[in-house]
Amino acid sequence: SLVELALPPDARFLTLVVTEAGQGLSHDQAILGNPRITFTSNDENTRTQTIEIAKLAARETALEAELKSRKSLLDDPLGSLLLSRESPVWFPIDKTSNYLSRQDKDAFRGLVNQIDSISVKHKAAAPRAMIMIDDDPLVDPVIFQRGDATQRGTPVPRQFLQIASPTPQAPFTGGSGRL
Repeated sequence: SLVELALPPDARFLTLVVTEAGQGLSHDQAILGNPRITFTSNDENTRTQTIEIAKLAARETALEAELKSRKSLLDDPLGSLLLSRESPVWFPIDKTSNYLSRQDKDAFRGLVNQIDSISVKHKAAAPRAMIMIDDDPLVDPVIFQRGDATQRGTPVPRQFLQIASPTPQAPFTGGSGRL
């Protein structure tokens, strides 16, 4: 059903509240299926903005339809090769900054710092806790020859310490073994 609300021109917020409506229930539910807010005003700026919003919505719909009509690159042999980890152009996402120019790298670092600052300091930021996640891809550590990091020795499988293990050792198969 259509609900029409007259808002004062200086209104900055629209808050919809659902109450128990005096029925004795602890709460009621409101379901807004495909809600649409339409601005009507005699103001020329509002009319222009409404027209621009309608144009953008139509463009978005057209682009979504075009995207759905396109063939997936994963169905194409060349596309699937270029998008796979075996591709000669693939690199881990955390190494992206290695392929940027100095200026782009500085701009990228500045944007990442802004995002980190917002996610930590903003008053609406979600509570945070330290967590551990496995890196991707996992690699086996190596023993440095005579403790020198430039002289890499043989890889050591990730497994529980032999001296502290009551059972025979076996390399970890599901993740790094830290989690």
